[in-house]
Amino acid sequence: FQHRVWRLLHVMRLTQQRHGEVLQEICSQSVKHLTTPTPPNFLIKAAFTTSEALEEFDQSLNEEQQAQLVDELSHLGGTDVGQATRSILSYLLTGPAASEYSWLGQKGKKKFSTLKLPSLIFQAVRRNKKLATATKAEVETAIKSWLRHAKERCKSKEAESEG
Repeated sequence: FQHRVWRLLHVMRLTQQRHGEVLQEICSQSVKHLTTPTPPNFLIKAAFTTSEALEEFDQSLNEEQQAQLVDELSHLGGTDVGQATRSILSYLLTGPAASEYSWLGQKGKKKFSTLKLPSLIFQAVRRNKKLATATKAEVETAIKSWLRHAKERCKSKEAESEG
């Protein structure tokens, strides 16, 4: 009986050693993966302050940069379509620049809908697992609303800074 118990203990010790080695290997692989991330190469250094700068950026985007921008914007997150879209727009545009746009360019404003950005914003919102079923119409509605209220946001920020 003792001989059998000693043998089982020996087998258990060998099994435990093997599991330890496997765990060590897994941990070292995950550490390598974590310690060598690619440095973030953000395309947006700061929100655009003028419509001209935004349009120049929009026109200069090639396919690779568009994919990179979608990835960058998708990391901004949001709990619903509206919040995610607003978060992206705030990241891209300052209030004064946003107030130069409307969705279709009414009231002498520039057309936001003709830029590449709305499509990229839609793709970025859909990358969020919670928002994977977001429709283009929902994103467009959020963009339209955000642009429509840009002037009001600018005025309220001015009032806050003065008072």
